[in-house]
Amino acid sequence: MRGPIVIKDRSGKTLDIYDLDDLQDAADQYIFTFQNHRTRARLDLALTKKAMKKGGLSIEDFWDTPSFLLRKDDEKPNAFRVEFISCRQRKVVRIRMRRSR
Repeated sequence: MRGPIVIKDRSGKTLDIYDLDDLQDAADQYIFTFQNHRTRARLDLALTKKAMKKGGLSIEDFWDTPSFLLRKDDEKPNAFRVEFISCRQRKVVRIRMRRSR
């Protein structure tokens, strides 16, 4: 019998699996609503348009991704590390997003 799938980063910290549930376009940022695979809890995170441009990311990169790995950022309060595979860029994208207010 199998239990739940647990994914950990290199340091052994557990990563939660999320789906992109919604996306809102604000003046200078995007608000992403992620939903936890297991608990169905929702989390709103913001990413500035400037940071997206700097990282070469597009909205389609997020919508085309089936799942995201999220964990709280140890360095910044109210921030999360988000990791996902970008099909367009053909690489793993690692970004920091902050909680939406």
